[in-house]
Amino acid sequence: MKQLLITLLTIGAAASTYAHCPLELSIQGETYCTDLEWQMAQKKTNGTYVETEELSPSLIKKGTIPPLWLYSQAQMMLWKKGDPQHTPQTVPGFRVFPYMHMSNGHHHSTAYNFSLDSETLWYSISKIAFVEMPGCWSLRWTTDSVDSLEKSQTLLEIASFTNSEENASITCKNNENQTDGGGHEHHTH
Repeated sequence: MKQLLITLLTIGAAASTYAHCPLELSIQGETYCTDLEWQMAQKKTNGTYVETEELSPSLIKKGTIPPLWLYSQAQMMLWKKGDPQHTPQTVPGFRVFPYMHMSNGHHHSTAYNFSLDSETLWYSISKIAFVEMPGCWSLRWTTDSVDSLEKSQTLLEIASFTNSEENASITCKNNENQTDGGGHEHHTH
């Protein structure tokens, strides 16, 4: 009986490790997994981004002057689904960008920086200005060079911000067929 219990626990642990896929992405016929890790927010001082003691994601309240803005940042790694070792993978052209789904239909991106560390193979998105507006923020992924709704897919919706007292759940409509509705697009900066 004891041996059977140990065997079942071992199988369960292996299956759990094998199935660990917090966020699943289907890219160019392959299925990848990722898990986004929010980093400490940054502020811009004399033209330089400096880390703060506030965890991202940070909401920039409407009317806040730019020297007081907190810029969010996160890191992520891709691995092939089913890889229990989570071996880092890279995908040509893969990137993540912030996107605002506005209630008036004028959806758009914002300034940010996206990069890949060639040594660790961790992707990084930083200098994100999540400015408060009538709508909701999400992170989207693409292998295209344009930050657009129709050429990307939702990675995750920002349901709350670490520095927001409201922190009520923000519900975004995840409608992949929606167009940019006359809004404007920003490209990678």
